[in-house]
Amino acid sequence: MPWSKEETAIYNKQRYQLNKDKIKQQAQEYKELNKDKISQQKKLHYQLNKEKINQKQKEYYHLNKEEINKKNREYSQTEAGIKSSRIRNWKRSGMILRDYQTWDSVYTKYLDCTNCEQCNKVFQTTLDRQLDHCHTTGFIRNIVCCRCNQLRAVEDAKNLILE
Repeated sequence: MPWSKEETAIYNKQRYQLNKDKIKQQAQEYKELNKDKISQQKKLHYQLNKEKINQKQKEYYHLNKEEINKKNREYSQTEAGIKSSRIRNWKRSGMILRDYQTWDSVYTKYLDCTNCEQCNKVFQTTLDRQLDHCHTTGFIRNIVCCRCNQLRAVEDAKNLILE
C-alpha cells in the first residue's frame, strides 16, 4: 500500500534531518561544479519572467515600505553604510580608480588622512577633507582641503579651455 502525503512528508523530513550535512555538502559541490549553468538558468528565468518578478518586488515593497525604509535608515548610520554611501557618491561624481587602487584602500586612506596633501592644513572633521580627482580623466589624485580642491578645479577648467 502506497504511503499517504503525510507519511511521505514525515519520512522525507526524518531522512533530511539524518543526512542534513551530507545533503548540504552535495548541494555546495553541485553549485561549485555548475556555476555557469546555474548562472545561465537564472538569467533565462529572469528574462522569461521579468514582468512577474518586477511586479512581485513592487508589491513586496509597498507592503513593507515602512520596515524597509527603517532598515535602510538604520544601515545608513552604521560604519558599513557610511562607507558604502561615500564610495557610491565618489563613483557617481565620475571618480575612477587607477589599476593599483581599490575602493577599500582609497576609503581607508581617506579616513586616515589628517592633513591636506596639498597645503598641509590639519583637518578638523571629515567634512573638511575631499577626495580630489582630475576632472578631465576622472582619476583620483589625493585628499585635499576644500580650498585646495576648488583651486584645482579652477586649474582643471583653465586647462580645458586652453586645449
